[in-house]
Amino acid sequence: MKSVTSIQLAEHPYAEQIIDTFNGFTIEICLRDSSMNTAFHLRYRSYLAVGSITENKEEMLYDEYDFSPNARIHLVWHEGKAVATIRSCVYSDHYNWVPTEGIRYFRDTVNQELGRTTRILESNRFAVDPDFQGRQSLFAQFLLFRAHGLNAGAHGCSHIITSVRSHHRAFYLRFLGMEPVSEQAVYIPWVDAEVYLLANETESCLSAILKRGMPDYDQDDISRYARKAQLPVRQQTLAA
Repeated sequence: MKSVTSIQLAEHPYAEQIIDTFNGFTIEICLRDSSMNTAFHLRYRSYLAVGSITENKEEMLYDEYDFSPNARIHLVWHEGKAVATIRSCVYSDHYNWVPTEGIRYFRDTVNQELGRTTRILESNRFAVDPDFQGRQSLFAQFLLFRAHGLNAGAHGCSHIITSVRSHHRAFYLRFLGMEPVSEQAVYIPWVDAEVYLLANETESCLSAILKRGMPDYDQDDISRYARKAQLPVRQQTLAA
């Protein structure tokens, strides 16, 4: 697996990577190594705080999927601090149907329920700074899913999926409009836990976050995202 070559962290979002700013929050797409490291360190702190992982000397949490061409990592900043992060992994003909982590674990279920050639965006490595809580934290989390919507639109993904542990299902069902694809759980060794697959149409996920006060987006926003994220995609579609 590719590993980081430097532990340098970003101290601020970089102008060329900023997707949008809202109410004092900044959404950034991580292309620089230091930005990715910031996301990896935030993940580490978040997962460690809830006992999902053990300590390591790097104080970073990353895997081979982070460095795949079909993956994009996002950060949300608030008052000069990175407070939330998420990863988008696209399962699509744009990347020769290279499987994402969730596709590997739930391939048969996805093929049966969503189709073998359905373009899908997988949401994973969702993490929030353990010290950043309350309503502002929730707003930051919704902004991450706005970034998912932009990425899904850029790739023409009709569905968004995610794999979650049982105690996280309620959040995705209530706030993001996602639904169980199967009641069959799969054991994931690296978190030592069973996870369940949730999914919904991209349009439905967008509608869910709009109801929670997220700013809408249009085709210009999707095109700008594709440029900022340096996506190898020529045709974008508005998922709404």
